[in-house]
Amino acid sequence: MIGAGTGRGARFGITLQVVLTVGLAVVAVVLVNWLAGRPGVRLRVDLTEAGRNTLSDPALEVLGQLPEEVTVDIFYRPEPSPITGLEADVMTRTYQLLLLMSEEAREKLEVRNNDVSDRESFAERAQELNLRGFENCLIVHRDGALPQVIPLVGGLARFDIGNPSRDNFKPPRVTSFDAEEAIVQALLKVSQVGGRPKIYFTWGHGERDILGTGDPNDLGKLQTALVDDGFEATRWSFIEDGPFPKDMAALAIIGPADPISDEELDAIKEYVDQGGRLVLSPHPMAPQIERSRVRELLEHYGMEVSSGMVCQPFFVPETGQMRWTSNQVAKYLIAPQNMDGHPIVDPIRRGDRSFVVSGAHQIRRTRQPIQGQGQTAPLFRSFARAWIDGYDRGAKRYDWTPDENVETIGQRFELAQASQFVPAGAENVPEGEQRREARIVAMGTTDAFCDANFDYNADLLRNLFNWLTDREYRLSISTRNPDLRRIPPERVPSVAQLALWLLPGLCLLLGIVTAYARSRGGPRRQPA
Repeated sequence: MIGAGTGRGARFGITLQVVLTVGLAVVAVVLVNWLAGRPGVRLRVDLTEAGRNTLSDPALEVLGQLPEEVTVDIFYRPEPSPITGLEADVMTRTYQLLLLMSEEAREKLEVRNNDVSDRESFAERAQELNLRGFENCLIVHRDGALPQVIPLVGGLARFDIGNPSRDNFKPPRVTSFDAEEAIVQALLKVSQVGGRPKIYFTWGHGERDILGTGDPNDLGKLQTALVDDGFEATRWSFIEDGPFPKDMAALAIIGPADPISDEELDAIKEYVDQGGRLVLSPHPMAPQIERSRVRELLEHYGMEVSSGMVCQPFFVPETGQMRWTSNQVAKYLIAPQNMDGHPIVDPIRRGDRSFVVSGAHQIRRTRQPIQGQGQTAPLFRSFARAWIDGYDRGAKRYDWTPDENVETIGQRFELAQASQFVPAGAENVPEGEQRREARIVAMGTTDAFCDANFDYNADLLRNLFNWLTDREYRLSISTRNPDLRRIPPERVPSVAQLALWLLPGLCLLLGIVTAYARSRGGPRRQPA
């Protein structure tokens, strides 16, 4: 209470001081909250073990390049057994991921969580988006673009329904959480970040057909995937169509069997020397490798291809034993431990995925780029017990049998190389301009591109062409850990007891001790 001797002026001054202090405190709180919401100022620290609150670099780059606002509509209602509950965890995690993306996109990503229990508003929104029927999904859309639908099951996550049998019970589980990759791919499709680079596949030398669809050796699935990923992909015949077009973002030579002419070979070298991008894969058979002049082109860039085919034993599922004969030894999986750290394969390796090679030849580096401003590095290798099976020119075939005792076989052969370098003559570039870096990918397997193996190799091939054309932000994102727990399951009961009883009990005890201390140490009244 203010003393009686205090004047009005003093009381007004004290009141004004209190009001100003409170007002400044409120302004400070508002300012701190505003600063905390600014992406450029805010400091985020992800304390989760699996990094579930941290976006990948490709996702951040895509979100930063969105040209205009994109909307993500969420439609969800509980799934039936046996994944009841699991799908709710996936959708909760997806919603948190979308909120994080929305913050990073800086008002260019709107997230709408639709209430499907409100039938009237749900029907209205479904009609606006032309949603037929109902499916637990996300719909990513913007004005003027085809909407992209990402289903819950198979799109946002993959599920294992388990085994309900009492004798061999296995609970259902989430095997992979793929929401980040699926959402980023959908954003790329509706926004067309980076335009539509044009990839031309050479034609007229017996190559695999990028426009073919009737033969498993064709590349029709690859063409569809490239177009879906924002490219234009078509054939180009140097003889019929003339010199390579100036708008060519990359040139692909996949499995030629007939000779490349001197004029075309010189044109390819000139294109690369101007900072061009080239993917080159030799024919599976040795005579065609020699005849097509692919070996000559690889040697020009410090690489060589083997005439023999890299084979490795395969395991018989019924017996668990290895077999060394039959053509099955020429087709095998490339596991994560056989991949190197290059951007093309690193997302696949980190996601613990594999891909298939067939009819592969060794691609060996003989020297680094002559210019010295760049490097050539391997992408992936064979299994340790592999061998190079020589071509029998008399029988015109491979015999699928190692020439040496299998106990002595222990090499891991490099099956692909990626080269990037600043072409010669960079010093002659006009001041203020930068010489474009040349990039080359040499793959020892043509069959990896074809329709028969595409479903196994889709991520590898997309990554390859995106890296070639400087679109690293489109590289596949490794699958995140589907397990949301950051506390070991065996410790959950202890943590629950701590949260329910120990912490509240300690707070109560602290309050009692504080009250007792104040009652003992407070001022005492003097007797009258």
